Amino acid sequence: MFASKNERVSFLCVVLFCGGLSAAADEIRLTGGDVIHGTVVEETEDRLVIDHPDLGRIAIDKQRIAPAEAEPPAEPEAEAVWYAQGYTRLSRWAAARKEAGWGMSFDLSMNGSYGNTEEQSLRAGAAAKRTRQDTRLAIDTVYYNGMRNGDTTDNKFRGGLLHDWLLPESRSFYFSEGRYDYDDFESWRHRASGHAGPGYRLFDTETFRMDLRTGPGAKKEWGSDNDDVEFEGAASLDLEWKITPRQTLTALAGYYPVLTDTDDYRTRSGLNWRFLMDRELNLSLLFGLEHEYMNRVDSGKKHNDTRVFMGVRCDF
Repeated sequence: MFASKNERVSFLCVVLFCGGLSAAADEIRLTGGDVIHGTVVEETEDRLVIDHPDLGRIAIDKQRIAPAEAEPPAEPEAEAVWYAQGYTRLSRWAAARKEAGWGMSFDLSMNGSYGNTEEQSLRAGAAAKRTRQDTRLAIDTVYYNGMRNGDTTDNKFRGGLLHDWLLPESRSFYFSEGRYDYDDFESWRHRASGHAGPGYRLFDTETFRMDLRTGPGAKKEWGSDNDDVEFEGAASLDLEWKITPRQTLTALAGYYPVLTDTDDYRTRSGLNWRFLMDRELNLSLLFGLEHEYMNRVDSGKKHNDTRVFMGVRCDF
């Protein structure tokens, strides 16, 4: 069935109206503030040609066209703003500490197995160092936690502070050290110790450093069969070797005998190797080994405590 004449006229008007809207879709703003609506039909390096509904085809010099206004940037999400502000504050704080001579690090190691046996272990450590012309200060903390089939198998915290007083134009120095240990599975629940005495820099170059420390001190345990204050000596050796610009090896060995009973002693040793993976983020791969031996322990407890870990470390 053919459409009537009036229907064909109406349809033609709709098409023309839509075409008029399409033709008016382009908007050109001039530098003087005027706005011209038309359809762009040609564009060269110097001019723009448009079809105007009233003026017909006109050419406009591009120098008279105002530059397009940039769209306002989208508002960042509140969470992104919070992270950005937090990172900025942390960066400023770290930069201020670094300017004051501090160097800090954080490392994390995690392991897990799931199946017939579910086992998870975590190690988190943080350290800070400050080196000046006449003094060195080092703070270290580490926490261990382990779970096996829902039961806690490891819960240990260790923290220490080491202060060296350097002598001008000499390899000799004096030191004082204090340490605190907490462990749910040792002969003791809490242990505090402190030592002080002379030290000597056996090697001190840009790539290799080795220090020897020895002196008297004391320790105190809580939660063990022996909770008396005991006077003990300390002899320790620690080194740092920058093998390459990306590889660094650090090691520690310490011997702590009870002064009134040399058959009662303990040792502490550790070895850390790190490989710098990203210079911009100061992110390194970390591998470590820690061991502690106690000659006298409570009944049913082990003499050795050995830990091996691998994770990542961030320096800032």
